[in-house]
Amino acid sequence: MSARLVADAQFASAVFINPLIAAKVHVITKWRVDGVGWDDPEPYSGVGRPRKYGRQWKLAELLKSYTPQMVDVNVYGKLSRVAVVVRDVWLRDIPQKVRVVVVEGISDPIILISTDLSLTAAEIIQIYSSRFSIEIAIRDLKQHFGFCDYQFTTTTSILRFVQLSCISSCLWRMMLLPENVSTWLSDTKPESISESEFSFARVRRGLKRFVIKRILFPNSASEAELRKVEQEYEPIFKIAA
Repeated sequence: MSARLVADAQFASAVFINPLIAAKVHVITKWRVDGVGWDDPEPYSGVGRPRKYGRQWKLAELLKSYTPQMVDVNVYGKLSRVAVVVRDVWLRDIPQKVRVVVVEGISDPIILISTDLSLTAAEIIQIYSSRFSIEIAIRDLKQHFGFCDYQFTTTTSILRFVQLSCISSCLWRMMLLPENVSTWLSDTKPESISESEFSFARVRRGLKRFVIKRILFPNSASEAELRKVEQEYEPIFKIAA
């Protein structure tokens, strides 16, 4: 199976895509809303210069030119049904046809392209949407695990540091799995705070609370009822969190 690369919309250009095609790497990316594509040219009639392209399409208007089909896609862990139009076209300066998936959006259509013509519309949408979870993971690595704070110059050292950062992130997330979190995390938070189940802010706040409880109640049995006593120390917990 060929490798696939999911790229942000800012890389959606022939300059970026063509070297990857040459290296046999498929690209899935978001295309600009004003983009155009072309069908295959009509068979050459023997008169004049052969045409390079056939009919031109404004990609965003394919939703109006064709009846959209409804597809079920799993995006961000949620099953959704979206209206799409799929068409294989030529794009300017790209040496092969690409599969265009035009998704009906709230205001403007969303245009995705794939150089892998074997993928379905649902697969292209799901593969591209997975890019956002990767970006969130990179953000967490930068903010909480020093992902970009290395001070090395050799490739081996940098790769080792990156791997350690990723392993640390995975271990923290394992601590937040439902079967593990109940043993140590007190999920008390201000009502104004909105956060995900795997938020690292939740980890910091819960871990500080856990440590302070062990300092204040070192001789208490693990099953002891400490709720009434905890109320007296609630201001300390809030300051620590």
